[in-house]
Amino acid sequence: MDQRLGSGVAAAALLGAFTGLALSPAANRSEFIRRIQRSWRRLEHVLTNDRERIGLSVGLAATKVADLAHYVLDRISEAVAASGSPITRIRRALSRHERLATRAISVDAIADIIIIQGAVESEEEWQAADFLAHMTYPEGSIRNHLRIQRSSATE
Repeated sequence: MDQRLGSGVAAAALLGAFTGLALSPAANRSEFIRRIQRSWRRLEHVLTNDRERIGLSVGLAATKVADLAHYVLDRISEAVAASGSPITRIRRALSRHERLATRAISVDAIADIIIIQGAVESEEEWQAADFLAHMTYPEGSIRNHLRIQRSSATE
């Protein structure tokens, strides 16, 4: 653990102790001061002897916080997309499909009709795109104009 991390942990502990001291009721301050003194020795011991473990813990905590932030942002963007336009919702649904995500598919609208255009490689992909579009926007009118275009590798 580098010196900055150790100093940061010590500063956080010191700030917490002073805050607790300032906010504790007057009748309990002497007990609180006694506990701070006893804990301060332990903090010194931990900072001098367990630096690697603290560094690992801080690294793991930072990773978990980053994962949680990523998860929350994904859920928020899904909620925004779900409440967004039908075109955006259908594009998102198609981009999440394992095979359709790699296909050149466009989603547009003419008046109140959603049009799906592009090329897929099989009847199953055509049906999957049609199904996803209708499930994503069941109240709308959708026209599937996808072409089935077999690649030379499959022929």
